[in-house]
Amino acid sequence: MLIDSSRRNNRSSVQQIPTELWDYILELIPPTSLRSTALALSEVLPGSKVSTVHLFRHISISDDHQLRSLLTQLHYSTGSYNSTSTSTSRSLSCSTDPKINRDGIKSYGSDPRLDLSNITQTFSLRSWRLMDYNILINVLNLLSKNLRIIDLFIGPLFGPEQLEEMFFNPKLRLETLILRFNQNVSKRSYEPFLKGAYFDGCLDLLAKWPASTLFRSLSIVQDLPPPLQKSTLINEGIAQPIVLFRFWCITNLATSAIGLNIHNLRLRIPGRNLGPPLTEDFNNLQTIRIGSGLTEFRVPTRLFGNLRYLDISTSYLCSVNAGLLPILKIYPHLEHLVIDRTQLIVPSRFEGDEERVYETVRLIGTITASVGINRAVDTSRLWRDFHKTILAENQRIRSGRNGIQPPKEQMANQMTELKRRKAPKSGRSVYVSPRWKKDVRAPVQSTSRTTVDIKSEKMDRYFSAEELILPEKILIIPNPSRLVSLCCGTEIDEDGSERDIRATWMNQFERGWKDGMDRYKQTVLEKITEWDRTVDVWNKALEFKRDKLDEDRLESFLLTKPRLMKVGKGCEKMEEDVEDEELRLDGINLAEESFERFVRMFSLVDIDRQEVLKELDQQMMRPCPTFCTIPDCRSVGRVAWNPNQSDRGIDILKIDMKTPERVERLEERLERLKLSNGDTMDVDDEIDVRHEPSCGHKFGRILWS
Repeated sequence: MLIDSSRRNNRSSVQQIPTELWDYILELIPPTSLRSTALALSEVLPGSKVSTVHLFRHISISDDHQLRSLLTQLHYSTGSYNSTSTSTSRSLSCSTDPKINRDGIKSYGSDPRLDLSNITQTFSLRSWRLMDYNILINVLNLLSKNLRIIDLFIGPLFGPEQLEEMFFNPKLRLETLILRFNQNVSKRSYEPFLKGAYFDGCLDLLAKWPASTLFRSLSIVQDLPPPLQKSTLINEGIAQPIVLFRFWCITNLATSAIGLNIHNLRLRIPGRNLGPPLTEDFNNLQTIRIGSGLTEFRVPTRLFGNLRYLDISTSYLCSVNAGLLPILKIYPHLEHLVIDRTQLIVPSRFEGDEERVYETVRLIGTITASVGINRAVDTSRLWRDFHKTILAENQRIRSGRNGIQPPKEQMANQMTELKRRKAPKSGRSVYVSPRWKKDVRAPVQSTSRTTVDIKSEKMDRYFSAEELILPEKILIIPNPSRLVSLCCGTEIDEDGSERDIRATWMNQFERGWKDGMDRYKQTVLEKITEWDRTVDVWNKALEFKRDKLDEDRLESFLLTKPRLMKVGKGCEKMEEDVEDEELRLDGINLAEESFERFVRMFSLVDIDRQEVLKELDQQMMRPCPTFCTIPDCRSVGRVAWNPNQSDRGIDILKIDMKTPERVERLEERLERLKLSNGDTMDVDDEIDVRHEPSCGHKFGRILWS
């Protein structure tokens, strides 16, 4: 009796804990366990003051019954309950007292205190198939007001048009979007292939969203195809469905307003070359019209201007120079790069083949350390071309005013050269797949940051060449590598020598890194020497002209002083500092503004000579980035569509199949579907304990968990 009395007193004291203290305690619970913990407390302590909010802050759906119950609760919370609803809904409305059903849905009737649209922050779908995906669409649209994280499993029956309907309207508070596709089937059928539809339109819709500083993480993962069985190879075989068909939808997203602030990107498309769509853009070039518009200069648009983390595992990289180098060059702020199972490193097959592997690993280290040199060379070349084009246009205008017309052939050659510089090559597409014709279907125009320099619907900038005063020379200091980790997971046969092989690869990478850093140091010192010579020549010219020029011309000459610059921290959105009424057909007087806009295009900032030397010393003391060769993703996928033996549907590839006597309803077919590992599949295996703390694999696990 004393023990029972003590238990009742303890339970009574626990029930008296205020709601604020419960809220503080439950904030320490991980989001994945918050709902189950709050539900357990509500069942064990029915009179406790645990807030119902914790049941709905992070919602995870694993079957149709949970989804329908959630939709019913949403109708109650919004006051839109329909008396003609299902029997399940009517049973929840019998009492105004809070009740908890078997799914943990606590019903308050039409109590306005529980507005799920303001409570829910995370929504995840952990099922590869549902009876009705329209319910899922309605639920997400009702919860979209404050959703921060959306995590969806997309199986073979999930239609592209349904996914597009979810993202047709922008979700302004969204921070992370995770889409995992498993279109793998074990049987050729019409339904899983979805009539040849693809999910390109979803990325096109995301590219149309307005700019957001909150949306920083995007994950699009297609599961690997299942392993080929011997019977499959001998008899029929199945070409598994694909997710993306037009890879320029990735480029549209990269150049869009929403893509500007994406910091973390995971894009896994097995066996496809993602290098070109992530590094090349021939459709969204920025056009600068000089003078009256007869001369144009094209500048490449920045792709994902603030990217810090990139994971393109399971894709294909053709080589170090053609695959890895462009990615490192395009994204100067990258800190973690994960390229597991991309065939970049092919283990040696015999003893004499080891040197080939070592050369590849050393080259990876060298390029990682010295990639800033290539980036600086490309930017300097663009500036020189831009400067020459402006001077040529200025000369043309002056010759025209003096009555001297430049030769038509010379003008034609200049225009031809300008068009040739950035025109895409004809013939076979640079993308791996598919081939397309330019006039069949143009890529979707996105809301790009290139439209905000001057308010113009054509994304053009007009400069009056005669009035431009530009620096005589620009010297761009190569930026050091910002990589913290480079993960190039490669499968090695598990034997006693695996650890030794990986250690040898790490040593070879460090050797290549040291060679690249030596090259980087030499290049920076050469740039400093060139800068000293350039400034000395300019200072002598200034002393010579100081007494010969009037005050206005001397001030103009001072604006031509050479500039020492480097790539800054990030890509900023360009300001609309020129009003519409200032625009004129023949250009505007921008003077220094032309140079400043070129600077903003490439995020260039001025840097002092002493600061360059100081940063160089710090960079040379920096340790080598973590080079991880342990793969953190599966080598093969699993089937998400595996019917029973009794489910004998029509094989559309065989004309001698007999039509079944009775047409089954969709519900009957879905009830018999069984996945190879249950309705929910483990997202990933446990992370390998051999990963370093700074490894990008661990960073990704924390980011996407």
